Amino acid sequence: KKKSNIFCQLSLLVVDEVHMLGETRGAVLEAMLSRILYISDQNSELYHTPPIRIVALSATVPNYQDIAQWLRVPSNIIQKTVFGDEYRESKLVTKVFGYTSASNDWMFENTLTPRVSSIIKQYSDDKPVLIFCCTRKSCEKTASKLCTDFKLTSNINVSSINDKSLQECLKSSVGFHTAGLNNNDRSMVE
Repeated sequence: KKKSNIFCQLSLLVVDEVHMLGETRGAVLEAMLSRILYISDQNSELYHTPPIRIVALSATVPNYQDIAQWLRVPSNIIQKTVFGDEYRESKLVTKVFGYTSASNDWMFENTLTPRVSSIIKQYSDDKPVLIFCCTRKSCEKTASKLCTDFKLTSNINVSSINDKSLQECLKSSVGFHTAGLNNNDRSMVE
């Protein structure tokens, strides 16, 4: 009971990437959130503190109603916290392509990288493109492939960029953004 006293001071918990609940490492997130809910209940009962408010963020979670219910969000608030396409400043055009699966996720992703350039050429209308990749390595690999395929040049000063791979990509007007970049590199890309 004494150990949970520190949680009496906690009133808000923000959880980003809550869609990870359905992934391999999601069990850790689920256990942590379940424990926070339990501690919140105990503190409310023992110390009469208000429950800990949990804000769960995700751009891709399909079953937000289930997660909201599990996190004890009152049903009358759930719709108010969902932001659809009407909140976008510029219209997002989505194209979905189906490809034959490979024997594992890594091999499947390797079959996608060579296809990216032709899809961009066909659908981008020479406008900027944002590509999401599953891993840091695939993000860098895809960016390098785009540099090779498009052969663009840039006048961006890359001398302050720490990551050598990012330096080379930016010289070709291609950037990438991963958790592996330091704050300066990340700011430059943004």
